[in-house]
Amino acid sequence: MTMSLTSSKPFVAYDPKVAESLGNRTAASIYHKLLFWFSKYENGFYKFMEPCPHKLYRAGDSWTEEIGIARRTFTRAFDLIGVRYKSKALFQAENDPFKGKLFASYVDNDTNQTFYLKNPTFLENLLKEEDKTSSSRGEGQGRESKNVRCATDKMTDPYKENKITFKKELYPPKSPLPEEEKGKWEEKSKKDLEEKKDILSPKLSSQDRKQAEDLLEIWKKETEGKVKVPPLTTHFATKILEAFQKFFEKNMEKWRLFARLCATSKWLMGETKTSFKPWLIWILGEKVVSKILNRDYGVDETFSFKTPQEIAREQENLRKLLEPQVNPYQDQWLSFCKKLQQKLGDETFNSWVKGLTPVDLSKDRVVLSAPSRFMKEYVENTLISVFQDVLGEPQQIVITDSPSLRQKTGVIDWS
Repeated sequence: MTMSLTSSKPFVAYDPKVAESLGNRTAASIYHKLLFWFSKYENGFYKFMEPCPHKLYRAGDSWTEEIGIARRTFTRAFDLIGVRYKSKALFQAENDPFKGKLFASYVDNDTNQTFYLKNPTFLENLLKEEDKTSSSRGEGQGRESKNVRCATDKMTDPYKENKITFKKELYPPKSPLPEEEKGKWEEKSKKDLEEKKDILSPKLSSQDRKQAEDLLEIWKKETEGKVKVPPLTTHFATKILEAFQKFFEKNMEKWRLFARLCATSKWLMGETKTSFKPWLIWILGEKVVSKILNRDYGVDETFSFKTPQEIAREQENLRKLLEPQVNPYQDQWLSFCKKLQQKLGDETFNSWVKGLTPVDLSKDRVVLSAPSRFMKEYVENTLISVFQDVLGEPQQIVITDSPSLRQKTGVIDWS
């Protein structure tokens, strides 16, 4: 490592032979930077692509700042020497995650960090070959200048050539172990392998796993398979079930409607020209679901997110609201009106009594509601005595013109 005369930040030596071998200067710079960081963190490290609000980010500690290139330029160059995975689950699901290349990276969606790993066996063998080549040619002693010559013609599949298994030889010991320690190492390797298998093995109950599969089936059907869906690992299935309970109240019909709503957005379906293509696990994030339900991301604003049961319930409530309510004093009032009609005659009865609505017909009190103040005053001044005669017993008779009382007690059915 060398220190710049004008900066306190370390820089890594650049070998033009690597750029010539790779056919890309940026890839060569990234190669050197990766070797530098792996010399500090042998088992891997995380690094941000560009400045971000993440709590672990520090100013200057991102690839775009460190190398001085754009995000897209970095990814294109990295693809020449490494493999990128969009999730930890996808990385762990691969039997050969490096694909014959020197490095690999994956995104931990739980922590929003990108981790970088090296292909230890391939890199170690490559460096040994370069050491031999350098020695035979009489080249300098600088390890950095020797190991950077990673000629791309050597980037074949080391797993097939050496017949090794990634999961067993991911991080072998640096030096040979005694026989008694060797057994402990093999036991640890088996244990680590079992733990990695457990990551992908179903820990959910069969019922929960079946429900997660059904939810995925509905999603694929409604979106016509346009949205990327990772393998149904335990982690992914748990995320789906959590979202199903939290946002959709474990209602399959609401889940189906949500999938249909997402299908109305070309952006969510990956049908636009943008480089970002949403994955289902991203769509099920709390903020994203909230925005979709608020008709963001270009979804159809007229789409009704109501289940058939909810629609039927609303229609029933509306029908009850619009349907006239039968007055609870219906029979008692009709019996009383029959006597009034005989006493007053049809013309007077139809004009001044039929429009009244009984609000209260208790034993010692009668409350009637008139549709207008004029009718109220006429009944009070002209017909109260007739009402008293028909009732036969002295009672308090109150006439009101309150429309709220009429609506509350309901109308009289004269049919």
